[in-house]
Order: sequence, then structure tokens, then C-alpha cells
Amino acid sequence: MRKFVIASLPFLQKLAVEPPLYIMLSLLRVKSFYVGIDPGYYDRLVPFDRDNLLVPETVMQSFDGDTDHPMRPKFNRVWNACGVQASPYFDEHGRWQGKIE
Repeated sequence: MRKFVIASLPFLQKLAVEPPLYIMLSLLRVKSFYVGIDPGYYDRLVPFDRDNLLVPETVMQSFDGDTDHPMRPKFNRVWNACGVQASPYFDEHGRWQGKIE
């Protein structure tokens, strides 16, 4: 999702779309599925307990600047739904790492 948002920004600018931009995420029909890592990675990782996970929108006020900080709460919500406090893909400063340490 993060890559899609970043790749879409130049396209939206070319179309003369003006900020703010509202980014939404809905995971549909996910009950009993796990997030996309080996469930053994976290001993507390649980499958989604609901059929649909509707994450509140994220607002980006401009095309310039940081995309990591606005996206972090969205990823955290997904991981929260699987029993993990926060996405392991961000460092302690809220920057995307793209890997789990």
C-alpha cells in the first residue's frame, strides 16, 4: 500500500489534483487471516477477528514531504487488529524500514 501511495503522487499531480489528499484502507473478508508474515514471528500474533477492517482515512496536506508519518497510524491499525501494538516496519522515529529487524 505504501508503494502504491508513493507511486500515485506524481500521477495525481499531473492530473492537477489539489491537496489535501485522503488515503483510505479497507481490508474486506479477512476474518481468520493473518498479516503477511509467518505467524510464528510473534507469539501474540492472532488472525483478524472481524470480516472487514475499515481503517480511518489519513490526510496528506501536500504532495511534498514525508509520507511515512501519515501512513504509520494506518499500518499500526492493521497490526493492532492482529494483536501487535505497532507495525514492525517503522523505526522508533516513525520512518519506514521496509523490513522487520
